[in-house]
Amino acid sequence: MNRIVFAALFLLASGPLAAENGSGLFSKESWQDGFYFGAGAAFLRIDTKLSSTGLAPAESISGSDSFTKTSIASKFFGGYRFIRYAGIEGGYFKAYDVEDSYCFTEANGECTESRGGVVSSSDWSVELPTSGFTLAATGFLPINDTIELMIKVGGVNAKVDGLAQEDIVGGFVPVKPPAVPALNSPINRKVKNSGWDVMGAFGVDFNSESGVTIRAEVEYFNIKEIDEPWLISLNALYNF
Repeated sequence: MNRIVFAALFLLASGPLAAENGSGLFSKESWQDGFYFGAGAAFLRIDTKLSSTGLAPAESISGSDSFTKTSIASKFFGGYRFIRYAGIEGGYFKAYDVEDSYCFTEANGECTESRGGVVSSSDWSVELPTSGFTLAATGFLPINDTIELMIKVGGVNAKVDGLAQEDIVGGFVPVKPPAVPALNSPINRKVKNSGWDVMGAFGVDFNSESGVTIRAEVEYFNIKEIDEPWLISLNALYNF
């Protein structure tokens, strides 16, 4: 995180110095200051442990305690550039289909074909839908007339809803009533981060005279409930 802060300070300091040196790359354009709004398509990468979220079953499952998933996400954001080199930005992101399933295992680690003679087969499903708001200071370093580097340092307020349950995918044994319940009680719980955590981002802007900018961006979130997820996105924004 210290490296991100240092890079942000470097961007803010180096831009005006380059302009004072008479560079021809700093002609006035629509994206250099003012408001902008944008949206993007993204991938959210989560690598966490079921035990840390309280979503692990009572028995051994495949994949051990690991929940690793790359999910499609969307994001919307807006900001204001005070000068060409600095501004402020707020946004919202939401990930979809953040879920995975695990088979129960026997002592040898193989997936079991029966659950203690109770069910023919079953699995353990976990859902971790994640969304959040961000607020950050932005810094920009022009490379040429249209391309610039972008860095963000700020906070994220994320909401993580966790659901885990045993899914019966085979028939019950015996087949006659009364039905035999699942061996693991469903876990219905909400894991919510009500405070702010640290986030940082790095990206590249491709500006045009029409006011449209294409941005490729990588964001890092220090969300305690799901460790340290990454959001990789391709965005389009319009400068007013």
